[in-house]
Amino acid sequence: MMPSFVDCITITNGKQASLERTIESVRRQTHVYWRHIIIVDRNNQLHCQLEQEFRSDRRYSIFCSRRPVRGYQLDHVVFLRNMALQHIRHNFAAFLDHDDEWDCDHLRLLLAEFGQAAAVISGVRIYHKSGLRALLDARCPWATTDEAAKEQFARFADIGVYERGSNVAYPFVYQSSNDVQVYLFTSAILYRAHELLSRRFVPSREHSQNWGESHDLIHRIIRSGRPVKALRVATVSYQLGGFSQPLRPNGMLAP
Repeated sequence: MMPSFVDCITITNGKQASLERTIESVRRQTHVYWRHIIIVDRNNQLHCQLEQEFRSDRRYSIFCSRRPVRGYQLDHVVFLRNMALQHIRHNFAAFLDHDDEWDCDHLRLLLAEFGQAAAVISGVRIYHKSGLRALLDARCPWATTDEAAKEQFARFADIGVYERGSNVAYPFVYQSSNDVQVYLFTSAILYRAHELLSRRFVPSREHSQNWGESHDLIHRIIRSGRPVKALRVATVSYQLGGFSQPLRPNGMLAP
């Protein structure tokens, strides 16, 4: 049987310290059949640096986008993700944000659960830049007010998304003829590549404010009738507000 190769995709605009840790988290995967595609967004210096660093390593493919854009624009994020799709060469693909890290068994565990699924989503450990905090005591990063955050935390706790008293969030997928709910992080999703290539990302105005283009894509996959698996296994570390402190080996933030 041929091994399952995964195209791992990271888009970065130059956060060098966090990018190094992200790249290392791919390099240490116990599933060794991977290729890392890195899209550099409008940073020629970083592009040249990465090309030089990985020139002799065929596992890495470095590309640069020079598309002019001012500030953060959803359309540009979608453009970069779809640009990355052009370079997919294998049967599976995953996006890893440049301020997130995968556990060493992330790809192996998700591939083992794939079966006939279109995508598999893992749980995530969330850290705050000021220190480790339980999710129930933290403010939801997508809520604009404290009241909205409390409401969202209560709703997600009721359906088992949050592990009470911890910093772990699990994916939740509910499908019916009328409603689909998905709680996820971009870096926690492993896709079957043809599902990505046949749909691509779109700048959905319905979900862009609170969820983003990955959430919209998963919604479209589920609504098409394709199965999506949600695992109660946390294999991703997400830094709320970006990397600011090193993580100790036990996962706690260093003082």
